[in-house]
Amino acid sequence: MWNDSSNNKKVVFIAIFILLVFGFVFTKNIPVAMAQNDDPAIELEQWTEDVLSKTDTDSLDEFLPEESFVQMFSFKEFARSVLSGEYLADYDSVFEFVKDAFLTNFKKNLRFFVYLFVCVVIYEIFKNFCADKYIEVKKNVKIIFCFLFCVILLSSFKTYYDEISGFVDGVFNFTAILFPILVGLVTMSGAATSASVYSSFSIFILNTGSYIIRFVLMSSAISIFILSLFGSILKNKRFDRVCEIVKLIFKYVVVLFFSVFGLLSFVNVVSTSSRDGLNLKLTKYAIKNYIPVLGGYISEGFDFLKGCSILVKNAFGFCSVLILISMAISPLLLTLVFVFGFKILSALTGYVGEGVFSDMFNDVSKAYSNFLTIIIGLFLIMFIFIFLMIMSVWVV
Repeated sequence: MWNDSSNNKKVVFIAIFILLVFGFVFTKNIPVAMAQNDDPAIELEQWTEDVLSKTDTDSLDEFLPEESFVQMFSFKEFARSVLSGEYLADYDSVFEFVKDAFLTNFKKNLRFFVYLFVCVVIYEIFKNFCADKYIEVKKNVKIIFCFLFCVILLSSFKTYYDEISGFVDGVFNFTAILFPILVGLVTMSGAATSASVYSSFSIFILNTGSYIIRFVLMSSAISIFILSLFGSILKNKRFDRVCEIVKLIFKYVVVLFFSVFGLLSFVNVVSTSSRDGLNLKLTKYAIKNYIPVLGGYISEGFDFLKGCSILVKNAFGFCSVLILISMAISPLLLTLVFVFGFKILSALTGYVGEGVFSDMFNDVSKAYSNFLTIIIGLFLIMFIFIFLMIMSVWVV
């Protein structure tokens, strides 16, 4: 049908020529494109560095401890060393840091415990050498020494409470900056459902958890300390009854809060992982099969972005856990020094002094152990939540 029209032949020949040139150019560029992807490790490293460099972590730098087994100039540098495999946990340095922190707290408070024991010895010497006819004098001296012990213990407790309160505030301020970053990386990795759940879960921890720990548990621990101190000195049953009520409130709040937190953690992991896995598979299938020519490349790019986000997220989580450990070591060891220090002081005082002082030191030791519960509980809450976000996409 083209024999009568030379113009149609020319058009057909030109079209065929253009297609051949286009095919030649396209096939010539394929090896180049493939050559760029010959080393996936290099490309993955470049993508990971790009994701890391675009993540704002400047606000986290102020939480890097000055003296710790974590010696880094910035949080991003710390994460980069973890991703590159250059950071290795030096267990000897960790042990040395823990030992130095314990010895520092012990030496700093040793004089305090010796001073209390000397005061008890002085009172016992006065009581034994004072004649029996000066009963009123003995009573007045005992009241003076009890008042002296109260002033000393309350002053020491004020300094201790400031450090523990600073630790609690520091942990919540650190995680308030960290959690949105981790949630954003979870979103980049393709787990949109998990990201939305963890976003609301982090709000629950930072708001409800912060209120419970700061205002309920910390206030209860302070009340238990004061009631135990005055109850053991005054031997008043009303103080003991009120103290028992506060102890029950502290106990049940801890159990209830951790139960709710554990239940929510379990439900979130079970309910989101399978759904995110299905969504990711459907997304990759749709990209690969319904986008002509470029679908395979976009699908591979999607895998690279997902993998890089996972790597950066896990590196951030690992670094955050180490920072939380370094933040918790000092207040934890300080609390242990006070708990066991007052226990030992109570035992020694029981041999040389009156039972009232021995009971007082024993009750004070039990009161300090409540802060041990707060420190360990707060660390475990943050550790479990960070661990869940680390593991959230691996189960996809």
